[in-house]
Amino acid sequence: MRIICEYNRGRTPLEWIHRYPTAPLIRFREFGIYNYLVLADEGALRDVLVKNSYDFEKPKEVRAAISGMVGHGLVTSEGPDHRALRLAIGSGFNIHSARKFYTVIWQETREFLARLQQDIAKGSSHNPEADGLIDVNNVFRQLFINIIGIRLVGDHWRGVPDGAQKVGDAFGKILEPSLGNIVSFAMYLACPRWISSIISWSNKTARRAAKDDLHALFLSLVLLQQQENAQKERKSSQPNLIDLMIQRHSYTADMITGQIMQDFTSFELLTFTISWCCYELGCDQSFQARLRREVKDALSTKAEGSWSTMESLPLLNAFCLEVLRLHPIAPVTARQVIRDTTIGDVKVSRGTGIIICPYAMGRCSHIWGPRGNEFYPERWIVRDNHGQTKIDPTGGTSSKHASHPFLFGRRECLGKELVMAQIRCVVAAVTEQFSIELQGTTRDNPPPSSLQPGERTVPMEVLHLSMPRTGTVSMQKALAILGIRLYHGGGTTLRRPFDTVRWMQAAEAKFNNQGPQFQLAEWNQLLGDFGAVSNMPCIAFAEDLRAAYPEAKVILIQRDAASWAESFREAFARLYDWRTVLIAR
Repeated sequence: MRIICEYNRGRTPLEWIHRYPTAPLIRFREFGIYNYLVLADEGALRDVLVKNSYDFEKPKEVRAAISGMVGHGLVTSEGPDHRALRLAIGSGFNIHSARKFYTVIWQETREFLARLQQDIAKGSSHNPEADGLIDVNNVFRQLFINIIGIRLVGDHWRGVPDGAQKVGDAFGKILEPSLGNIVSFAMYLACPRWISSIISWSNKTARRAAKDDLHALFLSLVLLQQQENAQKERKSSQPNLIDLMIQRHSYTADMITGQIMQDFTSFELLTFTISWCCYELGCDQSFQARLRREVKDALSTKAEGSWSTMESLPLLNAFCLEVLRLHPIAPVTARQVIRDTTIGDVKVSRGTGIIICPYAMGRCSHIWGPRGNEFYPERWIVRDNHGQTKIDPTGGTSSKHASHPFLFGRRECLGKELVMAQIRCVVAAVTEQFSIELQGTTRDNPPPSSLQPGERTVPMEVLHLSMPRTGTVSMQKALAILGIRLYHGGGTTLRRPFDTVRWMQAAEAKFNNQGPQFQLAEWNQLLGDFGAVSNMPCIAFAEDLRAAYPEAKVILIQRDAASWAESFREAFARLYDWRTVLIAR
C-alpha cells in the first residue's frame, strides 16, 4: 500500500534497487502479513510479463475498484475474457491502425492550437491573470478527449454538443483525488464490499450520477452506430472501437459502452505526459530551440503530420522516449500470483503480490549509468554507418526493455502505438507554434506542488509538542489568527492521506530501526508548506523536530495528569472498543 500510495510513486523501489543492485527480486512485507516481491531486473520482468504471464493477474480488489468507477473492460478483465477482448479490439490499436490515424491527430491538434492562439491574443478565459500564461493540465484535456472520442466512436463524436466539456467534467467527478474518492478506493482494496458501501456513502452519489451520465451518452452513440452498421453494405476502411466489437457479435451494447468508458480515461494519462513534456522543454530552452528547428525543417519538406514524418525525427522521438523513461504514465503497477509459479530460480506461492516499477527501472544507475536520473534525450540517438542520426531503442543500455512505460510482452499496453502517435504530434505542433517557459520554475527551483527534499515554502516557527487534550484546538485557532499554517496531526493527514506513508516510514526508522532516520531534508519534504506542528503523530518525534528546527519556538502545556487521563479516555478510548476493533480488522 505504501508503494502504491506514496507521493512520487516509485521512489521507494528505486532506493531499494540501488541498495541491492544485484538482486533480481526484493521481498518486503506489508502490515507484517502480506508478502510482496519487487521485480528488480529484466529477467524477473520477462518471467512475469512473457514466460509465465498468465500466472499473474491484476489484484481483484483493484479491478473491482476500477470497474466501480469507470465500468468493465479490458483493464479489468482477466483470463479467457481478457484474451478474447484483446483479440476483438487489437486491430484497432496496432501500429498500422495508429499510422492511419496520424492525419486525424495532426488536424485536430493544429485546429485546437489555432483556437488557443486566438484565445490568448484576446486575453480569454484560458488566461485570466496574464497574457500568454497557460495551465497545461486544463488546456490539453479537451484536445485529448476529442482525439480519443473520434478514435473510439467515429464521426458521431463531432456531433455531440460540448462533448469534451461534458466528458471532462464527468470524469473529473469520478477520478478527482479528493479525500472521499481516496477513502472509497482504499475501502475497495482493504474491506469487504458491504463495509466499503457503508463507509463511502458520502460521495458515492455524485460519482454514481457522473458515471450514469457518461454511460447514457456513450450507450446512445453505440446504439446509433449499431443502427448505421445494420444499414451499411460496405465496412469502413478505418473502423472505430464500436465497429470492431460489433463485428464480433458477442458483445452487447452495455459491454461495448464499458470498454469505451475505460478507454476514455486515457485522456488523463496523456495530459499527465504532455505536462511533463512542457516542463522538460521549459527547463531546457536550448534543446527546445533545437527541437523546434528540427520540426519546422521537416514540415517544410515532408508530408505534414504524417506518420513517416513524425517517426523519422530523431530529436522528437528521443525527447518523447526520455520523458516516458523518467515520468512513466504508470510509475508503479501491481500483479498477484494466482497459482504457484517461479520467477527465475525462486519459487513464488499463490497470493504473493508482485510490484512492477517502470519508474525505478527507468532511473536505476546500474542500468542507465551515472546520468540515469538526469534528463538527457541524446542517450536515444546514435549514428548509422552513413553518418545519419537514428533512434537507438536501447537508450544506450543492453536491452530495448530497459525502459518499459507500457510494459512489454503479452500484457503490453494495447494502446501503446496510439499513445505514442498522439504524444509525437502534440509535442511537435506545440513546439513549432509556441515558446514554452515555466512560470517561476526551473529545475533548481521547482514549483511548490513538486516540492523536493530539503526545501521549504515557509519557515518553521512553532513546535507545539503538548499531548492531545491540552488545548491543541485553541492553539490551532490562535495560530490561524496569526496567519501561521498548522500541521495539526490527524486532521491534516485526513486531508493529505498520502502523508500517512511518510509518517509510517519515519516511525519504522525511529522506533524499529528500519531505514535511515528522518533528517532536515525529509522533514521539509513532509512539512515544508507548514509553519507550525501540533498533536499526533508530530509529538512522537519531538526530539527530531527540535533538532531539525532549532530556531522554532517550542510550546508545552502542563495539565493535571489525572484529569488529562480522564479527558483522554472520554474523547478517544471509545475508538478502541472491541466492536470498533473487530470491524477494523
